[in-house]
Amino acid sequence: NWVGRELAVKTDLKTYFINPTAAYKINDQLSLGLGFSYVIASVELFNKIIIPVTPVTPVALTDGKATIKGDGTGFNFNFGFLYKPMPELSIGASYRHSTKVDFDGDATFTDMSVYSTQFQDGSGKTSITLPTNIMTGIAYDITPDFTLEAGFQYVGWDSYDSLIVDFDKNSAMLSDIRAGKNWENAYLIRLGGEYRMNEFAFRAGYVYDKSPQPDKSVEPMLPDANRNEISLGLGYKLSESLTLNLAYVLIMSVDRDQHEIKSKTFGYTQLPAGQYKSTAHLFGINIGYQF
Repeated sequence: NWVGRELAVKTDLKTYFINPTAAYKINDQLSLGLGFSYVIASVELFNKIIIPVTPVTPVALTDGKATIKGDGTGFNFNFGFLYKPMPELSIGASYRHSTKVDFDGDATFTDMSVYSTQFQDGSGKTSITLPTNIMTGIAYDITPDFTLEAGFQYVGWDSYDSLIVDFDKNSAMLSDIRAGKNWENAYLIRLGGEYRMNEFAFRAGYVYDKSPQPDKSVEPMLPDANRNEISLGLGYKLSESLTLNLAYVLIMSVDRDQHEIKSKTFGYTQLPAGQYKSTAHLFGINIGYQF
């Protein structure tokens, strides 16, 4: 029931990368890798549509509901190298190409009262280009049991310049979505370390994640901000071949201001200035087996 419910109530985007990769060791110093990805994605956008009181057909002020669900697929490739000029020093880099995902799905409208003929269920389509990623990193063994690492990642977020959704059933009140996003390329800086003791490996790290969303594009569908991240990890060797790893990441987003928004999506929305605050907790588990 919040004031911006015509712009966004729920935004959900999931991507799954099926990414077979092969690596070849040229010599003791240099290894190369190459992979291809089949990408499966799903998206769901849910928002309210405020039904106005009209003098022709007096109805109580209420909210209609709009749900857009779609699925899509895409392909990309990735490659990288690992160079060890000396046993205790590793230098690596990788490149992952952008992925255009074409979505097809359905738009469903409920509780539209007297405007049900203007908002008819139907199909729709859109495309989203997931960004190019370039990563570099360096690791140095201070001692045989203690490794420090640093990394830099460049993300081509300018691929997300707009969100365009085409509906197959338009009307005087339902038009295609044409929303400018204007995201910018961004980067991440990573620092970390690992200390190994017997069967255990203790890990900690820090990440600075620069937001690709410029001030003019801050909006409730996907409000982003610069992030500071703290990570902790624990590894345990169950045997010579089997390893268990646990990880935790705390993501602290910087408070982000939003300017007044005037937008025409399904209806007309004027959203006053506000501020976004965000914190996230990530947990991970990994089991690895080495032949």
